[in-house]
Amino acid sequence: MNRAHRQRDVISISLLLLAITIVMYLGEGRWAAAPALRYLYLIPIAHAAMGFGVMGSMAVAILADLLFAPLVATSLAKYGMLGAPTIEIIVTLVLMPVLAYFAGSGWGRLSRQRELYQFLSRMGDLFGRSLPRDQLLGEILQQGGTLIDAQAGEIILLEQGQARIAASWGFEAQATAAYQTSLAAYILKRNEPWSATSLENNSDFQRVGFGQRIDAALAVPLRLEGKPIGLLAFYNRLGGFSKQEQATVEAMGSKVEVVLENFRQIEERSERARLQREFDLAAEVQQRFLPQQLPAISGYEIAGFTQPAREVGGDFFNVIDLADDRWYLGVGDVSGKGVVGAFFMAIAMSVIDLYLHDSPPSNQLGLANRLNPLFYRRMAQQKINTGLAYAMLDAKTGQLQLGNAGLISPLHVRKDGQCEYLDLSGFPLGAVANAQYTEAALELQPGESLIFVSDGVVEAANSERELFGLNRLRNLISMLSQRSAAQLVSEIMSAANHWSDGQYQDDMTVVVLRRN
Repeated sequence: MNRAHRQRDVISISLLLLAITIVMYLGEGRWAAAPALRYLYLIPIAHAAMGFGVMGSMAVAILADLLFAPLVATSLAKYGMLGAPTIEIIVTLVLMPVLAYFAGSGWGRLSRQRELYQFLSRMGDLFGRSLPRDQLLGEILQQGGTLIDAQAGEIILLEQGQARIAASWGFEAQATAAYQTSLAAYILKRNEPWSATSLENNSDFQRVGFGQRIDAALAVPLRLEGKPIGLLAFYNRLGGFSKQEQATVEAMGSKVEVVLENFRQIEERSERARLQREFDLAAEVQQRFLPQQLPAISGYEIAGFTQPAREVGGDFFNVIDLADDRWYLGVGDVSGKGVVGAFFMAIAMSVIDLYLHDSPPSNQLGLANRLNPLFYRRMAQQKINTGLAYAMLDAKTGQLQLGNAGLISPLHVRKDGQCEYLDLSGFPLGAVANAQYTEAALELQPGESLIFVSDGVVEAANSERELFGLNRLRNLISMLSQRSAAQLVSEIMSAANHWSDGQYQDDMTVVVLRRN
């Protein structure tokens, strides 16, 4: 019930009280009417009950008529001031409308609070209807405006620095004013509720949207995690917006914030699920580029494994049959990580594979020098490069032609367990346009192994940030020199994982070639 209605009810009850008093006076011929007739005053009490609430009105009746008025009348009668019945009538007549007004006002506030709780409960029902966000905000806006007797309202949200009318009620609104010069920006900068009347003459008032004339307005900022993200505004209430309506709208605003937070979390979960699906797909595609099963090379064992630091990574390895019992073995590491690394890893593997299959054996010597221009054209602009350590194997003789472009040098493991890094180094492929690379020749004897590792193995760090390191890797391999190729791969990966406690900082790859 608004203030104007309450005032009209108070006036009508007061007039009814006066009319009853006149009737009693004319009927009895005196002011001191019979006590029973005083209960005619229950008629305006009933009227008050209709308007302000039964409990409040009955409390007034009991207090004024049965308790307070007789006590005052008896006290004054002792001093010879009029008769007690006359004093009871006067006291009742004076205090009844006053007490009825305040009791009715109090119970009216409780009634409005009950209406607010019912509104908030209905909002909970709206949450369960799985409505689109803006439609749900529109429903809240309409029901909230009806609750506070507003004629219109809107919810304005900030998205990427621009104001957008997410929901409007009572009139059609379109965003027109620039956010920086709008009332919304002013309210959010103050970060507190704002209300005003007589806005038709207020040159400072510039709504984000245009529509019918605005005479009175009440707006509260909306926040998420303490940051202003928009505002809830209502317009044109008869008599303006009081502190009571402001408190009600602030309660509504807190619920709108809950709605926005819920939808934000839903969007984040949906985005995470979408990204996870993309990562899963990228990981599946990447696995298809890596060898599903290594080929069998007569007289040799070969094994390899890649452990990406994330769902996908930039490490790769491959074994390619070059015909005439010649083989290519390579381990690579693209400088990017995650999806970017996986993307360029696919490019790197494709470039190497196509080059080796399309070029004659004579062009496969000095492989790094021939690959570098191809990588530079494809990767330099994106500031991506590729480390590559490789070997060209003649399986009949055990002869190896070895090259290294920016990766850990291969380890040569002799039959007696001695293990040394080969003296091979060079810029990563694609890093320098005119880089020059050298190759080394090695004959792999029976019982000897050649081991390729990526940077992630030697750079695995423990809780003290101490690296696994080149020396620790070399000593480990020396102790395990008589193990099979598959066992060596497993032992090296296990040692690096244990050292870093499973906290991978970089992709890890190990490939072992062992001559039987």
